[in-house]
Amino acid sequence: MFPLAPAYPNEDAFYCRFFTEVGSYLDAANRRLHEVDFRAEENEEAFSVCPFHDTRRGFLMNKAALTQITGEWPSVIEGIQFYTSLFGVKSEQGLNLARAWRISLASMFAPLYLYKRSTAPYANGSLPTPVSGVFKIMLDVPTTMDLMFMQGHNTGIASATDKTMPQQIQAFADDNLILLNGEYACAGSPGLIDNVVSILFEDRESNPDQYSHFKEYFKDSQEFLAFAYYMTNQYVMGTMYLLSTMTSMEVAYRQLRESGRYSPLVHDENEKLSAYERRRRIALEIMQDPENRESVLQQFRKLAEDGSLWGISASTVLDLSGCFERSVDFLKKVEISDARQIAELHGLYQTEIENHLIHAQRMAESSIGTHAIFPVPVRFGNPRQNPVQLLRNML
Repeated sequence: MFPLAPAYPNEDAFYCRFFTEVGSYLDAANRRLHEVDFRAEENEEAFSVCPFHDTRRGFLMNKAALTQITGEWPSVIEGIQFYTSLFGVKSEQGLNLARAWRISLASMFAPLYLYKRSTAPYANGSLPTPVSGVFKIMLDVPTTMDLMFMQGHNTGIASATDKTMPQQIQAFADDNLILLNGEYACAGSPGLIDNVVSILFEDRESNPDQYSHFKEYFKDSQEFLAFAYYMTNQYVMGTMYLLSTMTSMEVAYRQLRESGRYSPLVHDENEKLSAYERRRRIALEIMQDPENRESVLQQFRKLAEDGSLWGISASTVLDLSGCFERSVDFLKKVEISDARQIAELHGLYQTEIENHLIHAQRMAESSIGTHAIFPVPVRFGNPRQNPVQLLRNML
């Protein structure tokens, strides 16, 4: 097992901050968008035991949420098809994994857009359940693809057009236990998951006779795409920050361990890990090799940088080169620094990345004419829980 420093606060990951934000909202069925722990419901119908013959078998599943979603299944499918139709297929791109990733992120950012846009925003508790249903189904899709991109960073996996890609995504999630989260599991059946993911690899045209409900929700689809583009850039910056922080802290804690100043916690191999921690460990295995780091970050940069895929004009495209170069430079310096220097380097690095995020934040806000998409100022977690502060306290 690779070295395990203390788990870094979830707030350090952009997508965890995002989930904290949307998790406070209710949909029109009075259910939370991000149903973290359904066992808190005092209802025996809230959960069931997984019957599927895969790694989830025997784990608890969110039966109540699944019942809600399957009850509106045609509308949920229409929603996924609508999001897919917004990303037209260009001949040089094809139905590739990168396009599916972008579609899944757009569906993930859709509720935040509907709540925050300046024109006819939805109030808390009024979000149409088909929109929240797609959101719940798609939550783990982009983060699963993130890990696939990381593992295939030298293989051109982002441009893969294999017809079996939907099945490969599902197999990857099962093989890497991504369908598990602590004591409970994803509730979707293998057939349901395959059905949903397969739509992301379809070439769908948008015409007036299709997706009528979702076109009513997203009357200005170009505004929504612009917002999703800027949010995706924030997502990539947050991912770069997270990967760089994890890598640098592992180097620092290893040095402290070798000098006898730190004893890692003993982890039971059978421990039921959170989805966040499981992803962190998979990412760490990849990022431990210095030869992987630059190409992994480059992969994520390429995924987001083409604004034309979102219909964004050249004058409003975000430049991720500064964020990328800063991340690579930071990781290279970490390799020749001691633990104290790493803590100081990270302090400077965090400030730089936050500046990039603030710029992307303002662009996202300006695209929909509102403010405070996230609490201001944009920061990565509680400074007292910052991994750098934890490290400094040990030196």
